[in-house]
Amino acid sequence: MSVGKRIGAGLGLLIAFGLASGAARGIEPKDVGAEAAARSLVDSNARIVNALSIQKTQDLDLGQVRAGSSAGIVRVNVSPGASSGRSSSGGVALSGSSFSAAQFHVTTSGSAARVQVSLPSTVTLSRAGGSETLVVRDFQASLQPACPSGAACQGAVLLVGASLQVGADQAGGSYSGTFTVTVNQF
Repeated sequence: MSVGKRIGAGLGLLIAFGLASGAARGIEPKDVGAEAAARSLVDSNARIVNALSIQKTQDLDLGQVRAGSSAGIVRVNVSPGASSGRSSSGGVALSGSSFSAAQFHVTTSGSAARVQVSLPSTVTLSRAGGSETLVVRDFQASLQPACPSGAACQGAVLLVGASLQVGADQAGGSYSGTFTVTVNQF
């Protein structure tokens, strides 16, 4: 019963509003009715996208470096248009030639999909067997289609590079940590 009363009250308000708003426009209540109604068809659309996935295929390895008496930075660069590779500045020297950008395979729902990549601002690496830390910052991403140019493509290769801050006389050892990469398709 109470549901019926609420519905009746709602309709009463709707009718009263229609009459009042018609009167405010100079339309007499007798003019409001079926002959004054207008209709329009509206299309409705929806798009279902397949699952978006990201699969790590390679870790970020900033390589071996030699700390000096002043602080320095080691960079693994993946910026499009810039020379990719590894470089150093300040009081740190590159040692050895092995390094790699992090690499991921991203699967999207179609070639027209846009993908947004979210990276951390900083990550702390901890030394195995010690309390010393290093900070990784200035993350950058490069997203490239995983198929030949002009071909239909539903995947991409995501490369992630970053900068490593090395302190003056940084303690030697192996430093490690983790970070999260998030991709969104829209």
